[in-house]
Amino acid sequence: MNDREIQLESILQRICDRTGITPAMIKGKIQKSEIIEARRIFCHVCIRRYKFTSIETGKHINRDHATVLYHANKVDGFVSIDKKFRAKFDMITVDLKAESNINNLDLLKLYRKKTFDILQDITKKVQELEDEIKLNSITQNQ
Repeated sequence: MNDREIQLESILQRICDRTGITPAMIKGKIQKSEIIEARRIFCHVCIRRYKFTSIETGKHINRDHATVLYHANKVDGFVSIDKKFRAKFDMITVDLKAESNINNLDLLKLYRKKTFDILQDITKKVQELEDEIKLNSITQNQ
């Protein structure tokens, strides 16, 4: 699995956790309304928020690109007229945004640690060079 496929799977799993639907159900052929809702939300979030293509998204859930676009577009209409759907959609997207912020924070911490480690290495090398220069100047003066 490449990074984008891992991200798609992570999004799918988060939606499944919130809706109580399994990834196999979303990827499958079942046409129950709660499964279709979860599938639509997945398509919408992947395309609109995470900028996946409809082809990438469709491949992940065994759908063609036209079906993915249809599902993604349907979400806009349901959000504006169905309060229950809107609440579910908002809950999932807020959850995904929070997870994204946590992942970004983890990356920031990792970069800070790496930067700190690099600065420590540089400081150590500078100290070694200064010590070497002092030693050389002492030996030259003798």
